[in-house]
Amino acid sequence: MISQIASAVTSGGGGPDFSSLLNMVPTPGQVTIIPLMDIGGPVPIPAGPIYSAMFNPDSWDEKYQYVYCEVQEPGTQETVHRFRSSPSNELNFKLLIDGTGASGVKKNVTENILLLRATVGYDGRLHQTRPVVIVWGFFFFKGYIQTLDIHYKLFSPDGKPLRAEVTLSFSASTDPVSRVLQSDPQSADLTHTRQIKAGDRLDNLCNSIYGAPRFNLEVAKANDLTTIRKLPLGQTFVFPPLEK
Repeated sequence: MISQIASAVTSGGGGPDFSSLLNMVPTPGQVTIIPLMDIGGPVPIPAGPIYSAMFNPDSWDEKYQYVYCEVQEPGTQETVHRFRSSPSNELNFKLLIDGTGASGVKKNVTENILLLRATVGYDGRLHQTRPVVIVWGFFFFKGYIQTLDIHYKLFSPDGKPLRAEVTLSFSASTDPVSRVLQSDPQSADLTHTRQIKAGDRLDNLCNSIYGAPRFNLEVAKANDLTTIRKLPLGQTFVFPPLEK
C-alpha cells in the first residue's frame, strides 16, 4: 500500500488528478471509500455509492512486501540476495457498525453492509471489482478489495443484526505513469557511458553502475580492451545491460 499525504499524491505529475475526489468526502475526517470507473483514467469518475465509515478504525495496518532471489556465485559458500520485485502493498483495517443507538447514532446494520459491498464489490460493467480510493486524513490509498470479513456481534430478538465488525483488506494499484514515477527507476537496464578520467579503475566503474565490481571482463570485451590494468584516458566506455 502507498500511504501518502493527499496533496503529494495529487501533485505527483503525470498520473490522474485525484484532487477533485477530496471534495466528494461527505464527512471530513471520516474514513471514506470512493469507487472509480478506472483507476488510471485522466479524470477520476465515481462508479458507485460512496461509503463513509460510521466510526474510524482503531488501527490502520499497511504491509509492504519485497521479494528476493538467492544467487550463489561459483566457488562461494554463501548466497547473495538480489532484489526481484515488490508485490502490491496491502491495507488492512476494521470498521464497527452499530445499530443499537448507544453512541447517539443508530444505523441499520444490514443496509450499511449492503452499501459497503456495493461500494467495493463486483461491478458488472467493469467485469471486476471496482477500483477504489480510500481517504482518511493524511492517508490516501488506491487499489482493490481483497477480502471483506463480517463478524456479527449482537442481535435483536427477531434475529436482526444490531452490531457488526467488518475487516477489510485492500491491494494497492496505480496507473502505469504513477507506477513508474513511484519506482524511481535509475536506468538500471539501459546502456551507460562513461568518459575515462585519470584515476579511473574498471572495477570501481562497474561497482558504481552495476553495484558489483565483478563485471570487468564483460565490460572490457564490450569495449574491445586487451587489458584492464590501464584504461585509455578520454575514451568513452560503454557499460551495457548485464545479468546481475
